[in-house]
Amino acid sequence: MVDLEKIVGNVIKESEMFSTSDLLMESVRDLAKDEIKSYMRKKIEDDPKLQQEIKEAVSLYLDAKAKEALATMKLAKAGTKLGLNIVPKPLLEQFTKEFVAMFEDEITDIMKKSL
Repeated sequence: MVDLEKIVGNVIKESEMFSTSDLLMESVRDLAKDEIKSYMRKKIEDDPKLQQEIKEAVSLYLDAKAKEALATMKLAKAGTKLGLNIVPKPLLEQFTKEFVAMFEDEITDIMKKSL
């Protein structure tokens, strides 16, 4: 059977990345956060009105974030169009090819990661 305490102890001793006091403080913070989350979940579960209010607020928040992302994309699109209008005509074809190639690579990477 693996002795987890020995392994963790050896990692801490051999690694300069972990200082014992930092690791201890981080662990205590994580435990405190877990207790606070537990307490909050209990309070939410005990109050259906509060639970519904939080669901609605989260829904509004996520909707706002989606709208923000859409607005950012639209600004990027408009900025790109502006940039293309500024580029001198002799360079426009070369610029367009490079720009499209850049996005093709990005889209290909996204597609590979999602499959």
